[in-house]
Amino acid sequence: MLAGGGPADVVELTVTLAREMLVATGLDGVSDPADRLRDGPAMDV
Repeated sequence: MLAGGGPADVVELTVTLAREMLVATGLDGVSDPADRLRDGPAMDV
């Protein structure tokens, strides 16, 4: 999934949780986690 793939339901759940975590930590102004996962740069991190 970090490389830009995976089952749609798992991707949706992961993105939803990532967004909630960003809001909870006050980092909701950063780039959308969906963009990072879709293009694959998350794997590099």
